[in-house]
Amino acid sequence: MTKGEIQAVLFVAASMLAGGLVLLAKQFHSDLLPDLGPVPAEGRANAEIQALSAQTTGNALAMTGLSSDAGSGIGGEKAARDAPPSRVASPSSDKDLRVPINTAPTSELQKLPGIGPTLAERIIAFREQSGGFSTVEQLLEVKGIGPAKLTRMRPFVELR
Repeated sequence: MTKGEIQAVLFVAASMLAGGLVLLAKQFHSDLLPDLGPVPAEGRANAEIQALSAQTTGNALAMTGLSSDAGSGIGGEKAARDAPPSRVASPSSDKDLRVPINTAPTSELQKLPGIGPTLAERIIAFREQSGGFSTVEQLLEVKGIGPAKLTRMRPFVELR
Protein backbone atom coordinates (compact mmCIF):
# COMPACT_ATOMS: atom_id res chain seq x y z
CA MET A 1 0.00 0.00 0.00
CA THR A 2 1.13 3.48 -0.74
CA LYS A 3 1.38 6.20 1.87
CA GLY A 4 -1.77 7.87 0.48
CA GLU A 5 -3.77 4.64 0.69
CA ILE A 6 -2.69 4.10 4.28
CA GLN A 7 -3.73 7.66 5.14
CA ALA A 8 -7.10 7.12 3.48
CA VAL A 9 -7.70 3.89 5.43
CA LEU A 10 -6.71 5.60 8.70
CA PHE A 11 -9.01 8.53 7.95
CA VAL A 12 -11.98 6.23 7.25
CA ALA A 13 -11.27 4.21 10.41
CA ALA A 14 -10.99 7.36 12.54
CA SER A 15 -14.20 8.73 11.06
CA MET A 16 -16.07 5.51 11.80
CA LEU A 17 -14.72 5.45 15.35
CA ALA A 18 -15.74 9.07 15.92
CA GLY A 19 -19.23 8.39 14.55
CA GLY A 20 -19.60 5.34 16.77
CA LEU A 21 -18.57 7.34 19.82
CA VAL A 22 -21.11 10.07 19.00
CA LEU A 23 -23.89 7.49 18.63
CA LEU A 24 -22.87 5.80 21.88
CA ALA A 25 -22.81 9.12 23.73
CA LYS A 26 -26.22 10.05 22.28
CA GLN A 27 -27.69 6.71 23.36
CA PHE A 28 -26.63 7.02 26.99
CA HIS A 29 -26.82 10.80 27.41
CA SER A 30 -29.79 12.04 25.40
CA ASP A 31 -29.32 15.60 26.69
CA LEU A 32 -25.65 15.70 25.70
CA LEU A 33 -26.23 16.18 21.96
CA PRO A 34 -29.04 17.93 20.07
CA ASP A 35 -31.83 15.90 18.50
CA LEU A 36 -30.85 15.66 14.83
CA GLY A 37 -33.75 13.93 13.22
CA PRO A 38 -37.15 12.37 13.44
CA VAL A 39 -37.75 9.44 15.71
CA PRO A 40 -40.37 7.00 14.52
CA ALA A 41 -43.53 6.92 16.56
CA GLU A 42 -44.10 3.72 18.52
CA GLY A 43 -47.12 1.48 18.41
CA ARG A 44 -49.97 1.75 15.92
CA ALA A 45 -48.82 4.97 14.33
CA ASN A 46 -45.45 3.42 13.48
CA ALA A 47 -47.09 0.31 11.99
CA GLU A 48 -49.27 2.46 9.76
CA ILE A 49 -46.28 4.53 8.66
CA GLN A 50 -44.37 1.34 7.83
CA ALA A 51 -47.33 -0.02 5.87
CA LEU A 52 -47.55 3.20 3.90
CA SER A 53 -43.80 3.08 3.27
CA ALA A 54 -44.00 -0.52 2.05
CA GLN A 55 -46.90 0.30 -0.26
CA THR A 56 -45.12 3.37 -1.64
CA THR A 57 -41.95 1.35 -2.22
CA GLY A 58 -43.94 -1.37 -4.01
CA ASN A 59 -45.63 1.21 -6.23
CA ALA A 60 -42.30 2.86 -7.03
CA LEU A 61 -40.77 -0.49 -7.97
CA ALA A 62 -43.75 -1.32 -10.16
CA MET A 63 -43.53 2.03 -11.93
CA THR A 64 -39.83 1.59 -12.70
CA GLY A 65 -40.23 -2.00 -13.85
CA LEU A 66 -37.88 -3.25 -11.15
CA SER A 67 -40.42 -5.61 -9.61
CA SER A 68 -38.88 -8.93 -8.73
CA ASP A 69 -41.96 -10.50 -7.14
CA ALA A 70 -42.34 -14.16 -7.97
CA GLY A 71 -45.58 -14.69 -6.09
CA SER A 72 -43.90 -14.45 -2.70
CA GLY A 73 -45.82 -11.35 -1.71
CA ILE A 74 -42.64 -9.40 -1.04
CA GLY A 75 -42.31 -6.06 -2.81
CA GLY A 76 -43.17 -5.22 -6.38
CA GLU A 77 -46.47 -5.03 -8.20
CA LYS A 78 -48.18 -7.93 -6.41
CA ALA A 79 -47.48 -6.45 -2.97
CA ALA A 80 -48.64 -3.02 -4.10
CA ARG A 81 -51.80 -4.51 -5.61
CA ASP A 82 -52.57 -6.84 -2.66
CA ALA A 83 -51.69 -4.41 0.12
CA PRO A 84 -54.62 -3.05 2.08
CA PRO A 85 -55.21 0.66 1.57
CA SER A 86 -53.00 2.53 3.99
CA ARG A 87 -53.74 5.77 5.70
CA VAL A 88 -51.49 8.17 7.45
CA ALA A 89 -52.34 8.42 11.12
CA SER A 90 -53.85 11.77 11.85
CA PRO A 91 -54.86 12.86 15.33
CA SER A 92 -58.16 14.27 14.09
CA SER A 93 -59.28 10.90 12.71
CA ASP A 94 -57.67 8.66 15.30
CA LYS A 95 -58.19 9.96 18.82
CA ASP A 96 -56.54 6.88 20.37
CA LEU A 97 -53.20 7.89 18.86
CA ARG A 98 -53.16 11.06 20.98
CA VAL A 99 -51.50 11.22 24.37
CA PRO A 100 -53.09 13.35 27.11
CA ILE A 101 -50.06 15.11 28.59
CA ASN A 102 -51.91 16.25 31.71
CA THR A 103 -52.92 12.74 32.80
CA ALA A 104 -50.74 10.21 30.96
CA PRO A 105 -48.34 7.99 32.92
CA THR A 106 -44.68 7.62 31.95
CA SER A 107 -45.36 4.59 29.73
CA GLU A 108 -47.98 6.49 27.72
CA LEU A 109 -45.80 9.60 27.34
CA GLN A 110 -43.04 7.43 25.88
CA LYS A 111 -45.28 6.72 22.89
CA LEU A 112 -44.67 10.31 21.76
CA PRO A 113 -41.94 10.74 19.12
CA GLY A 114 -38.59 11.50 20.77
CA ILE A 115 -39.77 10.92 24.34
CA GLY A 116 -37.90 8.34 26.38
CA PRO A 117 -38.08 7.52 30.08
CA THR A 118 -36.07 10.57 31.20
CA LEU A 119 -38.13 13.11 29.26
CA ALA A 120 -41.37 11.40 30.29
CA GLU A 121 -40.36 11.81 33.95
CA ARG A 122 -39.48 15.47 33.31
CA ILE A 123 -42.88 16.08 31.70
CA ILE A 124 -44.61 14.55 34.74
CA ALA A 125 -42.44 16.55 37.15
CA PHE A 126 -43.20 19.80 35.28
CA ARG A 127 -46.90 18.97 35.20
CA GLU A 128 -46.98 18.27 38.95
CA GLN A 129 -44.97 21.40 39.75
CA SER A 130 -46.97 23.75 37.51
CA GLY A 131 -50.41 22.27 38.00
CA GLY A 132 -50.63 20.91 34.46
CA PHE A 133 -50.19 22.14 30.93
CA SER A 134 -52.59 24.79 29.70
CA THR A 135 -50.99 24.93 26.21
CA VAL A 136 -48.96 22.46 24.18
CA GLU A 137 -46.25 25.14 23.82
CA GLN A 138 -45.53 24.83 27.56
CA LEU A 139 -43.73 21.58 26.70
CA LEU A 140 -40.88 23.85 25.54
CA GLU A 141 -40.29 24.65 29.22
CA VAL A 142 -39.39 21.00 29.89
CA LYS A 143 -35.61 20.53 29.69
CA GLY A 144 -34.78 18.46 26.60
CA ILE A 145 -37.79 19.48 24.50
CA GLY A 146 -37.00 22.02 21.83
CA PRO A 147 -38.93 23.41 18.87
CA ALA A 148 -38.05 20.51 16.54
CA LYS A 149 -39.10 17.83 19.02
CA LEU A 150 -42.28 19.74 19.85
CA THR A 151 -43.14 19.92 16.14
CA ARG A 152 -42.83 16.12 15.86
CA MET A 153 -44.86 15.57 19.04
CA ARG A 154 -47.62 18.15 18.47
CA PRO A 155 -49.92 15.98 16.27
CA PHE A 156 -49.99 13.30 18.99
CA VAL A 157 -50.49 15.53 22.05
CA GLU A 158 -53.71 16.62 23.66
CA LEU A 159 -54.28 18.69 26.81
CA ARG A 160 -56.69 16.32 28.54
